[in-house]
Amino acid sequence: QSHIRTQTNIQARTNIRKKHQTLAHGQYLELMEMQRLMNIVDKMKHDWNERAQHHARFWIATEDYHTEEKFAQSGKDTAQSLLATIPVPYLPSWNVLDIGCGIGRVLKALASHFHHLVGVDVSSAMITQSQQWLADYPHIHTYETSGVDLREFPHSSFDLVYSYVTFQHMPRPVLERYLGEIHRVLTPNG
Repeated sequence: QSHIRTQTNIQARTNIRKKHQTLAHGQYLELMEMQRLMNIVDKMKHDWNERAQHHARFWIATEDYHTEEKFAQSGKDTAQSLLATIPVPYLPSWNVLDIGCGIGRVLKALASHFHHLVGVDVSSAMITQSQQWLADYPHIHTYETSGVDLREFPHSSFDLVYSYVTFQHMPRPVLERYLGEIHRVLTPNG
């Protein structure tokens, strides 16, 4: 898999060099920045997939992973803290997005508060495990994301977007892209 990814990256770089001959300098720099981000994302996906396969609950809630009950309670505690920070009364009809949802620890705890919850994570292994963890909650949907954007979602599609202990793991260029994307997917009053 690493060999295939390396071949793909070599081919992408070759294509970028060929395009450079016909692109303006600014466009070339933009393509190079995108290539750099994709290399970062490949590493993020690889690292988080390995962590999820090793022990997802440990990597999500290091101090509260020992039992399913303790892990679930930590999700409830986090959800209550999150709800307490919302400056206006929240409505069950809100569309809610969790960035870096892992297996859905906080989403599960928010299930009784909102009718439509979505979680995204860079790790396909986390998303696979989330489907089991959230199997009893048909109004919660989780998706693997590109790791640099929220292109799956249209403008103004969420009333609340949150992330809990995820951004600290992102390199600055990825974080900056996500902040722009959060602004894009939030409703005007979100």
